[in-house]
This record gives sequence, structure tokens and C-alpha cells, in this order.
Amino acid sequence: MFEKKIKSLCQSIQDRTLAKYYLDSFTQRINELTPSLNYKKNNFLKFKRNINPLQQTKDVFNQRNKFQQKELKEFSILFLIINNLDFFRKNIEIISEVTFGNVIMNELKKKIIDNLSSEKFFNKNNLQVDDFDQKFSELINLININAPVKIILKNKNEKEVISIFNEIKNEIKQIELRNKIETLEAKVSMNLDENLYSELLSLRNQLKSG
Repeated sequence: MFEKKIKSLCQSIQDRTLAKYYLDSFTQRINELTPSLNYKKNNFLKFKRNINPLQQTKDVFNQRNKFQQKELKEFSILFLIINNLDFFRKNIEIISEVTFGNVIMNELKKKIIDNLSSEKFFNKNNLQVDDFDQKFSELINLININAPVKIILKNKNEKEVISIFNEIKNEIKQIELRNKIETLEAKVSMNLDENLYSELLSLRNQLKSG
């Protein structure tokens, strides 16, 4: 019953990446506790305390309604980069593959790539608000406060960070595809054009294939 409740709470999280890693984390904790039915009471209380962040996370989600889903995904991509400079210094090419939805985020990406390439941040693993021009300070603060991925990033190794990065990047592509499909569906409903309909079918197939 308890496991079903945890699973239900995790599935209620709209962000699929967070939901997946939360469920994995709680499943692991449950497996660690259940082999012995006579575990100590303080261990049980410790476990209960560990599930509190889930509710806290849901509360934070409610405060992020001013941001669109894609924006929060992009915040997460940048959060991974600016808080794991050592990892991404060796994987600059995957940063270059990402195009963000606004100019300032793309400018920040270029700044980071330039500095990683020149090894300016060789002794740093985390980007600070005062490392770049003043115009980037507000964006960096927004990312550090609102990026959903920060909740699951603790104690992740390089392979796990890159895996999460790629998952979020693919989710952004899915969002962009769905947006294109919605726009095209509106056009097709207004204008029964064969070419538009063919394009719509192609996009739907891409979305299904992932």
C-alpha cells in the first residue's frame, strides 16, 4: 500500500525526468528497508523524513507556473552545465548541439563554450553570477532557483549527468514537435491542403518514434 502511494506521487509529477529519478530513488530506499521487518524505529522515522522533499518539490512546481514547460527544461539543461563545468569541459560538443528559445540563453551558452574552450574555468566546477557580465546575472539566478533538475542532481556521477542531459534534450525536442503539430493542425483545419496534411502526418510519426 505504501509503495503504491509513493509510486502514485511520483507519477503525478509532470516532469518525466524528475518522476523517473524520484521513483528509482524511492524504490531503492524501500528495498534497503524492507529486507528486515524488525528495523529500528529511528530508521523508519529517518525514511519518513526523506520523503518530505517530494512534497516540497511539488510546492516548488506550483511556484513555477509563470514559466512554460520548455523554459524549465532549458533551465535544467543550463543548470547541469553551469554546475558541472568539469564534466562538460570534456563534452563541449553536446552543449553546441543545443539551441535555446531566446537570445540571452544562447548568448550565455556561447559564453560558457568560449570559456571552457580557453580553459578559463579550469579550476572551477560551478559558474557564479559574477563570472560573466551583469546582463547574465539575473538569468543565472533564475536558472539556479527554478531549474527542476537540481532536485535530483546531488551525488550524480559524470555518466549519470550526461544521461540526464540527453534525456532532457530529447524531451525538449518532443515539446517542439508537439508545438509544431498543434500549429499545423490549426492550419490544416482552416485549409485542407494535401501538402500540409502530409507534413502533419510526418511530424506525428516522428513524435511516435520518439
